Amino acid sequence: MSFSKKLLVAEDNENLRRLLVKMIKKMGYENVHEAENGEEAWEYLRLNPVDLILTDWEMPIMSGVELLEKIRSSKSDELKDVPVLMITVVDKKEKILEALKLKISGYIIKPFSMKIVEEKIATSLAG
Repeated sequence: MSFSKKLLVAEDNENLRRLLVKMIKKMGYENVHEAENGEEAWEYLRLNPVDLILTDWEMPIMSGVELLEKIRSSKSDELKDVPVLMITVVDKKEKILEALKLKISGYIIKPFSMKIVEEKIATSLAG
């Protein structure tokens, strides 16, 4: 497994975002970038290719689902095919199905363990 992959974490809760970044770096991934909301993530993605996106579902300005919709409808093949992990407290079946229709790569329910995050990242990057 290559730990040189570039990851983006979009999470509006600063403490949780920092915890996620710390966890991911502890797993061996050093190239981890942060965004406070979907809009900030989208602006970053327009200029910077990434290998994986982890995004919260519910964020101000632009939600994770709105971000996912923009990514999947992108004209850039590289961007529209990037794996996206949704991290959320939303665990309703219809919401999960909505995310699956948008070709989500994985779904992580809060609260989560480092092991779950590590497994989801590895699976998503493996293709």
